[in-house]
Amino acid sequence: MKRAEQWIKSLAVQLASLDPHAPHADLRPLRDGLRDATVVGLGASSWGTHELAAVAHRMLRFLVEKLGFRSLSLEGDDVASAELDAYVRTGRGDPREVLAGAGPFLRTEEILDAVRWIRSRNEQHPDDPVRLALANEAVEPGQDLADIERGLAANTIRWHERTGHKIVYWGALAHLVNGAARTVSPGALAHRNAG
Repeated sequence: MKRAEQWIKSLAVQLASLDPHAPHADLRPLRDGLRDATVVGLGASSWGTHELAAVAHRMLRFLVEKLGFRSLSLEGDDVASAELDAYVRTGRGDPREVLAGAGPFLRTEEILDAVRWIRSRNEQHPDDPVRLALANEAVEPGQDLADIERGLAANTIRWHERTGHKIVYWGALAHLVNGAARTVSPGALAHRNAG
């Protein structure tokens, strides 16, 4: 246990704030480890938790503003992602209304704030927009977990190949692990691409 604790402490970064609008100085130690990544996963062990979602939004801003990430992939609702992508690109539509009809894990103020921030950033940088990644293939409910994770990974890879964007993948922690217990998850692919 001591060894694991020491390892975690050696990698941990103490956050100065959970506020997504806070300066990024405390996140600078992450820059070298994330600079060459194609996909960075922001996983929540519990959906709807304010603190975890606030940190994810803060990391999204850091990755976009400091490391050139240009797509956000929201796990779990392809229709909502397509409608939110239209909103962040054009300003048309109501993101609150879109999220109200989305999967329950996306119906949070933190997701809404992140989408509105992307829209605001895109208005300021129309020649360098941030997009919401769109799925090429629907991930069907009722599939087993391995099929779902293969579909999520394949969609992430295809979006990157199509756009060339570095992608922030905001999803469930279980789908972001780098392990071979079930299948190749988006997290395992991101780890392989970064390593």
